[in-house]
Amino acid sequence: MFNSLSVVGHLAADPEMRYTPKGSTVTTFTMYNNYKYGEGKEDVTIFKCVFFGKQAERANQFLHKGDLTAVSGRLRLVTFQTREGTDKTYAEIVGSEFRSLASKPKPVQSYDDLQSDADEAGALVDEVDDLPF
Repeated sequence: MFNSLSVVGHLAADPEMRYTPKGSTVTTFTMYNNYKYGEGKEDVTIFKCVFFGKQAERANQFLHKGDLTAVSGRLRLVTFQTREGTDKTYAEIVGSEFRSLASKPKPVQSYDDLQSDADEAGALVDEVDDLPF
């Protein structure tokens, strides 16, 4: 059987990275997305995600709280026992790849920097105008 899932949502918190006893990297994070319908109605879906190895390191390095992120992987059901002895099950995405969809604002430039960029662009336009074709 084929088990594949892709989800887009925002990170609820910064990713958390840890290591297994054998030294493998594991990064976990929670993401959510909103679905608005009807008049003033909204559903929020929460997804637990886990990445291993190099992808875990990259996720920890590049993803941040609030980032809009696309995650692809497979769905896995995790069952655990509470302190009271009750079995609980939740679904998590075992990630195979992710892509940050967050737009990073450019740093604010000074007027002198902007003028310098404009001068360079003007010089390039002059060079193009001198081409024989």
